[in-house]
Amino acid sequence: MVALGGLGGIGVKRILDADKGQVRMFEAVIAAIIIFSIFSASIFLIMPSRTWVLHEKEDLDRLGYNVLHSLIETDAVESVLTESGGNAASRLKMLIEETISPSMYYNLTIFKCEDNTEVVSVSNISPDEFGKLPEKSSTTAIYTSRGGENGGESYYIILVLAKGR
Repeated sequence: MVALGGLGGIGVKRILDADKGQVRMFEAVIAAIIIFSIFSASIFLIMPSRTWVLHEKEDLDRLGYNVLHSLIETDAVESVLTESGGNAASRLKMLIEETISPSMYYNLTIFKCEDNTEVVSVSNISPDEFGKLPEKSSTTAIYTSRGGENGGESYYIILVLAKGR
């Protein structure tokens, strides 16, 4: 009987060890589920939730480059730089508003590169309101004038576009 009890003790120990193995497997499965959940949540939090904003920014960038290119190629910038008086700024404003949609806001500023003075600045929104818009795109260009008394001077052009709310 003692011998059977000894063997019986070994059998019970094996069963308990087998249960510990099953518990360990269960713990491993639970740990894997927790790790997977944490990684899924972190990826969800890292990825931008508003992908349309990224496309909107790309569209604003593209539009900004197109507007600046058309202003430079049509000599609108050159005429603003050589013209004196307030008529140049209003003409530039009119040309920009013909190019972009009415729901777009813009701010175009031209600086002299030599002394960093502002030559002209046109906008269709106040600076305070412009700062509140959520998505903006800034496009820059360096322009060298060709004629007049300013021939050969370099100018830094900044066009900031924003879509209306």
